[in-house]
Amino acid sequence: MNQKIPLRVENLCFVYGANPILRDVDLEAKQGEMLGMVGPNGAGKTTFLNIISGTLKPRGGEAYLGGVALREVQPKERARMVAMVPQNPAVPLGFTVQEMVLMGRNPHLGLLQWEGKKDLDVCHRVM
Repeated sequence: MNQKIPLRVENLCFVYGANPILRDVDLEAKQGEMLGMVGPNGAGKTTFLNIISGTLKPRGGEAYLGGVALREVQPKERARMVAMVPQNPAVPLGFTVQEMVLMGRNPHLGLLQWEGKKDLDVCHRVM
């Protein structure tokens, strides 16, 4: 895995119906680097993030995480690598921040397994 360039996108394209949203998008995000995306509504910001998270499949191009093509990564493994909280998440009333963060631990748990001390430790460290 290439730790210097955790995220690389090459020639990424996406189309909704006949409407091209992303055309030939290239991006490199190095380790520790913070990036922001700006643009008007409908510019493709959320579409781009949905492609990276695996919710949408690109029409063309490729996204790599640590040098591995994301299309080759199984969904559970991708969920361990990439997480996304939507702008307006449908969260039940009364959910705490800790409970939201702990949802990100789900891909690291077994079937019907609950979070344990290790998960709480990770949660507290990242918060």
